[in-house]
Amino acid sequence: MTDVTIPNGVTNIGFQAFILCEKLTNVTIPNSVTVIGDYVFDFCGSLTNVFIPASVTNLSCNPFLCCWRLKSIVVDPANPAYSNSPDGVLFNKDRSRLVSYPLGKVGSYAIPSSVKLIAGFAFHSCSNLTSITIPNSVTETWVGALSECYSLTNIVIPSSLTAIGVESFYGCSKLNSFTVDAANPAYSNSADGVLFNKDKTCLISYPAGKAGSCEIPNSVTKIDRAAFRECTYLTSVTIPESVTSIGLEAFRACENLTAIYFKGNPPRLDKDVFDESKKATIYYPPGTTGWGQEFGGRPTAPWNPQAN
Repeated sequence: MTDVTIPNGVTNIGFQAFILCEKLTNVTIPNSVTVIGDYVFDFCGSLTNVFIPASVTNLSCNPFLCCWRLKSIVVDPANPAYSNSPDGVLFNKDRSRLVSYPLGKVGSYAIPSSVKLIAGFAFHSCSNLTSITIPNSVTETWVGALSECYSLTNIVIPSSLTAIGVESFYGCSKLNSFTVDAANPAYSNSADGVLFNKDKTCLISYPAGKAGSCEIPNSVTKIDRAAFRECTYLTSVTIPESVTSIGLEAFRACENLTAIYFKGNPPRLDKDVFDESKKATIYYPPGTTGWGQEFGGRPTAPWNPQAN
């Protein structure tokens, strides 16, 4: 199927309605549609342009995920809820919320200073995005906002950004560092570019492009959800006894992670912490308690910290 004309009278395009229509190149949305649901055109890899009529007033979570060739989203100027920039990026009407960045666009991008919120998965899988400038107007990102942007190497977080959604940066496989404005009241970075909350008690995101080993600081009590997810170059992690909880999928799909060294008793684990990290062994020191033959689905073994 290459061309679709949705009949006039349709008001709602439902959840994943056209998912995996990989040869779909053109879709005509009539001026009767008011709702475009979640992930409607997910993996429609041949779409290059989309026109959103004036009637659409409810766009759910980014409907254009994994549309690899999409270069432009155009909105009818009469639409009361949404608009597009001259370069085809989708916003709400007053451009305070960035909704969807077309995956087919290449190079760098400076977010307009009108934007206060980056919506969920707005830049997800923008593999050709080489750099992004987040202005000092942005206060919040939603879930997965910049996830799997494979060409980004550094992300600068301005002082205004005080609410970062879960999994906002996972899978950015070339990302080497976060740089946080020193005036930011909510977040900070370590000298080697790891993202923490302000007082460094929570490790929020480890850059997926960093290779080798990681030793988590003694100030950390929590490893956040998906903090190390898809860190494919990570080989070992040392976790201090100060850590009491590890969030959902924190070490998921760390393909080359072979050793996780705990310095204290086992912390509380959320679900799927080590899922798809099939090479990992959990090591614990003598004198600690609560360890079994497995921890989080991975095998355990004793180790002597003094010997390392």
